[in-house]
Amino acid sequence: MPAHENNLPSESACITRRSLLAAAAGAVASAAAPSKIAHASPAPSASTPNEAFVPLDVYLGASKRIVDELSAHEHDSYYLSTPFGNTGPNGEGGSIDSWDCWHPNGRPKENGQSYMNCAGFLVAVFEACGADCDIVGSYVGSSGYNRGNKANLSRWKCFLDDHASMKKEYQSKEELLSSGELRKGDIIIAEPNDWNAPGADCHVMFFWGDSPSEDKAWHSSGHADGVVAGTVPGNAISRISAKHADCYWIHAPLENLIDITIRKTSADISVADGTEEGSYSLEGASFSVFESFDGEELSGLITSFTTDASGSAAVSLPPNCDVWIREDEAPLGFVPWSEPKRFHVERGSEVIELADSPCSVRLILKKVDCETNGGAQGHASLEGALYELVDSKGKVHQAKTTWDESREAWVAVFEKLPRGKARIREVQPSPGYVLDDYGGSQHDGWMEVELTPNSHEPEFEMPVHEHAEQIVRGDICGAKYDGSSEEEIRSPLADCEFAFWLEDDGSLEAKGYEVTEVLDAFGLPIKNSDGTVLKGSYIGSVTSGADGRFSSRSLASPESNKGSQERGALVYGSYTLVETSCPNPSLALLEPICHIEVHAEGQEVFFILEDRLIASPVRIRKTDAASGKTIGKPGTLIELLRKGEDGTYEVVEFDAHYPDSHKVSVFSIPASGIVQFPEKLAYGSYAIREVEAVAPYLLRTEPVYFEVSEEHDWASDDLLEIDLPNEAATGTIKAAKIDAESKEAVAGARYEIIAKDDIATPDGTVHYKKGDVVQTVETDEQGAWTVEGLSLGNGSVTYLIVETASPDGYVAESEPREVTLSYESQTVAIVEEGITIEEQPCRLVATKKDKASKEPIEGVVLDVYRTERSSAIEEDAPFLSASTDSEGKAVFSKFPRDATYRIVEAESRIDLGYPTQHAEAALYLSPDGRWYSDFAAYEEENATSTQAQDQKQEQKEDEPDQSHQEAAPHGAIEGSVALENDFTKVSIFKVDRDAYQNMNRNQTEESETLRQGSDIRNALLEGGEFELVDEKGEPVPCAEGVSRWSASPQEPQTFTRLVPGAEYTIVEHEAPSGYRRAKDATTFRVEDTNEVQIVIVENEKEPATPFAKTADWGSSAATISGVLAAGSAAYLWYARRRASLEEES
Repeated sequence: MPAHENNLPSESACITRRSLLAAAAGAVASAAAPSKIAHASPAPSASTPNEAFVPLDVYLGASKRIVDELSAHEHDSYYLSTPFGNTGPNGEGGSIDSWDCWHPNGRPKENGQSYMNCAGFLVAVFEACGADCDIVGSYVGSSGYNRGNKANLSRWKCFLDDHASMKKEYQSKEELLSSGELRKGDIIIAEPNDWNAPGADCHVMFFWGDSPSEDKAWHSSGHADGVVAGTVPGNAISRISAKHADCYWIHAPLENLIDITIRKTSADISVADGTEEGSYSLEGASFSVFESFDGEELSGLITSFTTDASGSAAVSLPPNCDVWIREDEAPLGFVPWSEPKRFHVERGSEVIELADSPCSVRLILKKVDCETNGGAQGHASLEGALYELVDSKGKVHQAKTTWDESREAWVAVFEKLPRGKARIREVQPSPGYVLDDYGGSQHDGWMEVELTPNSHEPEFEMPVHEHAEQIVRGDICGAKYDGSSEEEIRSPLADCEFAFWLEDDGSLEAKGYEVTEVLDAFGLPIKNSDGTVLKGSYIGSVTSGADGRFSSRSLASPESNKGSQERGALVYGSYTLVETSCPNPSLALLEPICHIEVHAEGQEVFFILEDRLIASPVRIRKTDAASGKTIGKPGTLIELLRKGEDGTYEVVEFDAHYPDSHKVSVFSIPASGIVQFPEKLAYGSYAIREVEAVAPYLLRTEPVYFEVSEEHDWASDDLLEIDLPNEAATGTIKAAKIDAESKEAVAGARYEIIAKDDIATPDGTVHYKKGDVVQTVETDEQGAWTVEGLSLGNGSVTYLIVETASPDGYVAESEPREVTLSYESQTVAIVEEGITIEEQPCRLVATKKDKASKEPIEGVVLDVYRTERSSAIEEDAPFLSASTDSEGKAVFSKFPRDATYRIVEAESRIDLGYPTQHAEAALYLSPDGRWYSDFAAYEEENATSTQAQDQKQEQKEDEPDQSHQEAAPHGAIEGSVALENDFTKVSIFKVDRDAYQNMNRNQTEESETLRQGSDIRNALLEGGEFELVDEKGEPVPCAEGVSRWSASPQEPQTFTRLVPGAEYTIVEHEAPSGYRRAKDATTFRVEDTNEVQIVIVENEKEPATPFAKTADWGSSAATISGVLAAGSAAYLWYARRRASLEEES
């Protein structure tokens, strides 16, 4: 700024910096004649006490940050390189009242001129941000200064002096840069210390350093040091440069950044507050701050920071705006944010709290039986065990074991536990198990667990803690004595066998036990007091010793003795004790002992048993009616009937005394196949009636009668043994054979019925061994066959159905089918199963495709010729014929096997531009109905032979040059061939008549070497406009949507898929430059061939003289095929280009 237009109160004033500072403090003089301020006036403080700081741009109403406006144009010429000037782009000058120097390059004056001085640059930027600079331009300072407008820096200086909180002052540039207060975009003013000094002038600029100490500014000036962008004189970025060496510096901070304290907190202090050492921490959380977020991407990185030990970090952020904060790394023990969060930054909110949810732990205790390593045993349960946990904060949690379907286990789950060390113990065991004692008495049953995973998951699920539980075990024992002895000392009974049954409480099957009816000494089901049958699982049997004693302890397994001390053999539950064998049957214990409870660890239940003599004279044996052998399968129920005086038979009942006194009339035959009645029978007529049979036998419809004579001596005579024979049910298989496509019956298919496994009935008779052929059958005219009288074995049998011969025209089945015959009931004599077998016809699919596009061709007629291998002579007439569909496929079916089939194209699609084809393919159909390329390939796969290889090679050498064929893989059930059709190709050459004729003449006269070197390109013409039309006058496209073309000097115009035999006409709309246009069109006929056909169209040059010609000049044409044109120049060219033409087609 020139000295005569400076910011002095008057042109003659002599004011030092100190006096200006005094004016800023409030020394007001008359506006008409401002007073001079004594040099000795004391300097005011940099800011008025208690005055609230408002940045200059905010005060003036800027709606956009200054730094954002400047950053947007840092790399363009919107501001940079704008000429320096006050009233025009000619530097300084002009009356101060006429200055209008706020027009940058990007926003020029109405006359198109751009210019700015230093304060004008300030105005241009501020107003671009929405600030009202006229507030400063019309401001009259307390000193009374009132000159110029908003482009006069002295008005800005006076405004700042009267609003001291907006600025700070520094004695030197070095002090300014070392203050650490500068922010990019702030205002810097260099103010002379003495305005009377020669060349004294002030200067304003924007600080543009990336750090507070970087020496860089953006300003408009006539001089600058270290310019890095823009031009000087003009607008530039350079080092911070004052206009006068002896100056002090004013810093006016703008709305840029404010210091914010970021404080990390816990979102749930009930879990953790972040001070739990080793488990949680607020230190080390890393964040990044961004300007915007579009829902997917963050942009405009402002800063990044990491919290300190107190969970805090100091950052500088732009005020009065929203920022997005992303958590890059969560601190120890806290959950990272799943997405960035938005915060509003404004002055007065210098603390932002960022809450993280503390990670918690989910602890799962899996309860298993230590012996089974899984489910519970006996009547015990793993449900309901109560666990207690004390977490790292001293809080007590409890959980009971429940069934977890996803884990298929009994678990106790503790949720939302804080990280750190915890203690756990079992407070109450589940039914049937011993209380856990993890650490022994010195730890009071507590077990320590570390819950500090290396994870930031919201609730980390710790690896499952498996708690192996010890089941309660005890024993049942006793002593067996002969109660019939009259001696005072009872005799012990040795070798008596006792069976232990674990009674079913409804859960045994689910626990893996085999549950059956519990049978008493007679083989009859034991009944409960409510009449229901007692069920249970057989545990084992023990035998009494010489002292008559017995105990279940001998059944103990190593698995039940995990520790050094032996434990009981019987797990927690209720048991039934049955004597199953006694050396003297008359002393057997007939009634079982039920509901014996083993409910305490180490419990022993002791019994003393005395047996009494019981006679058992009648024995029933269950037999197979066919074999006469004993049926060794338990479950047959019988009744004993006695003939009364009236001739009718009544059921005989026997006395029983468990669980209470009652009558027994139905007896179950055990696995031995023999049952014995518990009492002697009086003389009379009796009958055995069968009540229920076992699989696969039929219930007897008639009883078996027997007599007990009056003279029968039960003491000396043998026992009566009665046979009860049963007939076995049988099975029938009915099959229907149908065509898989037409669903019609298929006759003549032969099958074998084969036993899949050994087939044996419960009497021990083996009817068939695995793999035995049971029967051979063949389908009749209705496609059916039936096999009857098949054995059902033990109740369910599977037979294999194997096809041994398939009728001609069908594929032989390669896999057997299975039919299972299962016993239905004791009244169903014949079990019948039906099966429908679909026979796949021998099928061949031929596909026609375009050779280039591979698109299907519809409407092509294909014939199939057969050659039987036995005759080796192909039949004259087609065996089958079909047309291709919209997918280009022709489907043929029901081929006789062991023959070769040749597929020939009978009718081509000439109308689509395909010439008459002789494409063919051949396949061989094997005796088992599978397709091969030829008989040799079939032999090679099924029985490799050198002869087959030679035959295959000979056949290949004899094959004609066919269209491209693709065949199905060897051995395919469905044959397939793909035949490709080539198409017509016509190349049109536009040539100079004289050059072409000379070329052909030279080929005739010159040597073969010269002819080989001839090149039709020397005669090709360029330009003109041509069109090809068909017989109907319709244009033929030469490209998509284009029907006209221009001649090329490099290659001909080629058309494909023109209809063979049809005439086409070349219409010349415009001749090549310098040549006569043909008066008549050129017509040619497309030949029935897939070779490239060449059409030569000659043009004669325009005459060299201006004299008129009486002749009618035109063009002549010759149409020749590629095959017939050998020797011509065009064909020589075509021969060299043929490969590329075909590829382009």
